[in-house]
Amino acid sequence: MAMVLLKARSLPERVATLSATYGDFTIPQAYLVQARLAEHLAKIWGSVQGYKIGFTAKSEWAEFGINEPAHGLIFHEQMISNGDTLHAKNFFTFIIEAEIAFRIGRVVEVPVNAREEAAKFVESVHASFDISDNWYDAGKGAVKVVDFIANSGGSRHYALGPPVNVQQWDLNNITLTLYRDGEIVYAGHSSAVMDSPWNALIWLANHELERGSPLQPGCVVLTGKVAPYYRAQGDAAKGAYTADCGPLGKITVIVN
Repeated sequence: MAMVLLKARSLPERVATLSATYGDFTIPQAYLVQARLAEHLAKIWGSVQGYKIGFTAKSEWAEFGINEPAHGLIFHEQMISNGDTLHAKNFFTFIIEAEIAFRIGRVVEVPVNAREEAAKFVESVHASFDISDNWYDAGKGAVKVVDFIANSGGSRHYALGPPVNVQQWDLNNITLTLYRDGEIVYAGHSSAVMDSPWNALIWLANHELERGSPLQPGCVVLTGKVAPYYRAQGDAAKGAYTADCGPLGKITVIVN
């Protein structure tokens, strides 16, 4: 399964979903595929830098038959800087979300149950972009949660705004707005992420601790979308994208 996903990236080509090709498999098995894929992607993108959390809208859980979110991995060399330029031709489907991100300051080696406990492990909070692609062929199987996990959430790039003191702002009450060439294409409230971005971080910290992979210093956590993601293909993806994340600041990426 991992080799199918790696080949899709290297050719590049779109492939059928793994669940359509191989039949149903479990979420723990999907994370094993993700880990094997990550071994190969690390040779291209550098070491794992952190996580992107998906399915953080509780309204999605019944639809997908789950009772918790899921995550993919992001890699060191996938990070881009504020104001950088990407090329539309390099994407099958350009997918972008404005999100709240955390940077971890010390190892999360004990279970976390509340925001106050989680804050002790956080170095900073950031405005961020989560930029993905879609290697799955929509005509060859619907994407299930296990497909998302195995494919590491389709991660391509991410960007972080300047670090902000995590104690400075109420992260449960921030509106995130994404503009393309000055027009709003994505807008939502931080509470759309499991009622609070803190809840997403707490889930991930405990999830990884249970799997024997505690969050490490320097780790970046993209906490999830606040609205349906913006997606476009080809020339339709071109433009200047600016995320206004209120007190967390603004970040921009150009697609040409």
